[in-house]
Amino acid sequence: MTVTLRVAEPGDEARVAVTHVRSWRAGYRDLMSAEALGELNTQQFAARYTFHDQAPVRTILAADESDSVAGFVSVCEDRREESDQSRGELAALYVDPDHWGSGVGVALHHAGLRQLQHWGFRVAVLWVFAANIRARTFYERRGWELTGRSRMYDTPRSSCQLEVLEYQTPLCGNPSDE
Repeated sequence: MTVTLRVAEPGDEARVAVTHVRSWRAGYRDLMSAEALGELNTQQFAARYTFHDQAPVRTILAADESDSVAGFVSVCEDRREESDQSRGELAALYVDPDHWGSGVGVALHHAGLRQLQHWGFRVAVLWVFAANIRARTFYERRGWELTGRSRMYDTPRSSCQLEVLEYQTPLCGNPSDE
């Protein structure tokens, strides 16, 4: 299956939301209750997205031949209040479970880092659930390192709180093609 990377645009919201919800339900089934995951609503997710050139968040998606969204990455300026101007954030990276292990996640990861470099950021940060070993391994294999910062995240409908950990990586040179 061939996928094409492109910037998300108005009209992509519903397809991105389907991928977002499917990846949460599969990827977080050991972290959150089945009830909480079952209540995730694609319309509510879609309403959160703003896809236009002036948006503070740039979303890059991987579309297949049928224009289904195989995955997406969203990047922006670091959202922490105390952040300096040199830090960009990989705010989201989700791949539809049908495409796990296909290279879509790696391609999106690199595309997100390239966008942050293009904007002039010197460091990228991200937050990941402490118990999400799959994601942590993915990022650590690509050179991301823990910063020592953590916080608690309220899951949808406040069904529970989960610890999230901050990672960072320098944005010098090109992202590796691991």
